[in-house]
Amino acid sequence: MAIDLALCRRERPGTGPRRETTHVIASVHGSSEFDSLLELVWVQGRLSLLNRVDPVRSIVLTSTDMPQLVDELEAAYDLATTDAQRQYLAAIRALARVCADDRGLELHFDGD
Repeated sequence: MAIDLALCRRERPGTGPRRETTHVIASVHGSSEFDSLLELVWVQGRLSLLNRVDPVRSIVLTSTDMPQLVDELEAAYDLATTDAQRQYLAAIRALARVCADDRGLELHFDGD
């Protein structure tokens, strides 16, 4: 299981969903370190957005979700046991902060 993360811009030039396009702006590739940290988060069950991240499905979070996600990432930072986990969380947090400032951006967690 490896969960990739992508910061995307969704463009809707018209009113129909067929005209919608998504462009990846930045990404963080999945790591076993993040997967093991997520397992700890899931066991605790108290971080609702991170609990929705699925190793086999995708989840899309919008800019309105970012304040809660940043708070949850900071809480997950306390659960991190390795420097690699902390670096991964810092990378996600940086993308979440960029997403929070732009309503046209989304954060995609993509499972295998």
